[in-house]
Amino acid sequence: MYSVILVPQEIPEDLNIDLLKQQISESKGLQKLILLDSLSHNLRISSKHNYENISRQTIELAIELDSLKMASKHLADLMFYKNNITSIPQDGITIYNEYIPKLANLQSPKWDSELHIELADSYFFSGNIDSAFIYYDKAKTYAIEKDDEEFLAYVNLCMGSVYSSIGAFSEGSQGLKDAYQTFLKVKDTFGLIHSKYLLANIYSKNDFLKEAKIERQEGIRIALLVEDNGKLSSFYSDAAKDFKKMGLEKERIAHLKTALYYSEISEFDVGLRIGKLTSLSIAYSQNDSLQKAKEIITRIKNSPEWLNKSNSVSYLNAVQHLVFSQGNYSEALKYGKEILAIYRAKESYEQIKDSELFLSNIYHKLGDKEKALSHYKSYNHIKDSIAGIQKTRALAYYQTLYETEKRDQEILVQKVNISSLQQESKIRNQWFIIISTLVILSFIIFYIRIRYKRKLDKRIAVEQLRTKISADLHDDVGSVLTGLAMQTELIARKVPEEYKAHLQKVSTLSRAAMLQMRDAVWSMDSRKDNWGALIDRIREFAGENLNSKNISYILDTKGIEGNQELPGAIRQSLYLITKEAIANILKHSTADNVAIDMSKNKDEIRLSIKDNGIVEKQGTAGLGISNIKKRIDDLNGVLKININKGYEINIKIPA
Repeated sequence: MYSVILVPQEIPEDLNIDLLKQQISESKGLQKLILLDSLSHNLRISSKHNYENISRQTIELAIELDSLKMASKHLADLMFYKNNITSIPQDGITIYNEYIPKLANLQSPKWDSELHIELADSYFFSGNIDSAFIYYDKAKTYAIEKDDEEFLAYVNLCMGSVYSSIGAFSEGSQGLKDAYQTFLKVKDTFGLIHSKYLLANIYSKNDFLKEAKIERQEGIRIALLVEDNGKLSSFYSDAAKDFKKMGLEKERIAHLKTALYYSEISEFDVGLRIGKLTSLSIAYSQNDSLQKAKEIITRIKNSPEWLNKSNSVSYLNAVQHLVFSQGNYSEALKYGKEILAIYRAKESYEQIKDSELFLSNIYHKLGDKEKALSHYKSYNHIKDSIAGIQKTRALAYYQTLYETEKRDQEILVQKVNISSLQQESKIRNQWFIIISTLVILSFIIFYIRIRYKRKLDKRIAVEQLRTKISADLHDDVGSVLTGLAMQTELIARKVPEEYKAHLQKVSTLSRAAMLQMRDAVWSMDSRKDNWGALIDRIREFAGENLNSKNISYILDTKGIEGNQELPGAIRQSLYLITKEAIANILKHSTADNVAIDMSKNKDEIRLSIKDNGIVEKQGTAGLGISNIKKRIDDLNGVLKININKGYEINIKIPA
């Protein structure tokens, strides 16, 4: 039996919806289905007029009249509505399972694939990545078999978002760029806008903020042309996150306000609007605009229909920031514990990390230094674990960019060589003596280039080996240690007290080993052979360790440029010397301030580390000086130590 295919009638803007509903109630059979199809089609992006009920009526009548293509089309629209407008993707899965048995006789692989995409989106937005990939792959198989280039572009668009969410940036960006070229060819503005949006996200996640801004501005330009207010809201909201990374709070708030404006005039963005409101409220709270933050919280409380299971935690987060900024630390603690419990139940480690830091700040304000330090340690443990995983995932993306640039450089060299040969041929025909001279010069240059190339190839091979070893350590050892620590902590919560100490020891040793591995990987990574990487590493170590003991520090540099090359051996030794010195201060000094001075001139490098405390253990035997002295001797440097007025070391090594 063939399905009935109907063409929807357009509804004039001035048509009374209630009148149309009355006409539907008075109609039967095909006429009623035509009217329902038109009404449902024109309301599919709206949260008004009880769209879900109208859509369900359309689906059920289409199934009854055996118009299965129309039923599947409206089922896909309804799932899109659940995924993107109401932001309740679990309902999309429920609706699919409810109606798909009734569409078993659907003879349209394309519409079946459309449903697979929407179902994959529902699983993705619900956090079930594995199931999402299963249905994306089914839709992709159809697109490849039917050579449907535009449909394949849409599948790549969806999968690009999933790849980005799990850190597979290389696969995600390549699929998005391929999709963008297809959308550009067929002039599909929806696809162009979403491609730009997802590419900007990938660049932002890898801290390529300049590239993210370029992609985002191009996406905004297209979205403005077609008045895609929902996506404009998302563009400005993501831009605000980048401004927060850069510490530009004024720009952050301005872009959040713009994002909220576009969200409020977009019917697409109803389900996500509370996220824009809570982000703006948090920004106000963090920048001492408490009255404005309070007004937003009141607005959300007066609109309970906005809140659902998926966005209620965003509201709680905004409330905790407000009460914290108001100085109500006890109430902030209550919200902080509730939010941390929610994220732990979901095993959302990125959010757990932020919650641990927030609780540390609350306990610090309450004067409970022990609990503040405990939560700060948990924050640092999770941060190190996530950072290691993210860096490993991003490595493939950096390698892709490197290989692309390398290939382009090889093409450029080939073009230059071809141009040189043509010029030589022209000269040969004119001046024999000049050619003879050029031949001699060419042999000399060729010999020099061969020697240089051998040295360069050897250097590149060593650098690639160092990079590979560091990547392998991250892949093979880092993930094992991270998983071991996390699993041990999870098990410790469930076992009797007598085993918890042993499990905690395993977790502590795992994380200690992970930190040592991080230092080793950093030392081996040839991409870090510059002053900027050393300064950043010292600042990170000093900040994490001195600040946790309420010791302030100043890091001053002279004659040093961040991108200036620094041999790996010197970089590693300077970092380890600084690390050893800071460890000595923490163990043996009563200081509350540390000064780190580093300078470089043409002939030598100087490093001075000094605190303002009193060394509790006189002499240098117990201060780990032997390790520092050995490193200085290996670099043919000079070491001076003074512990009479605090702990002070001064070193000089040849530049």
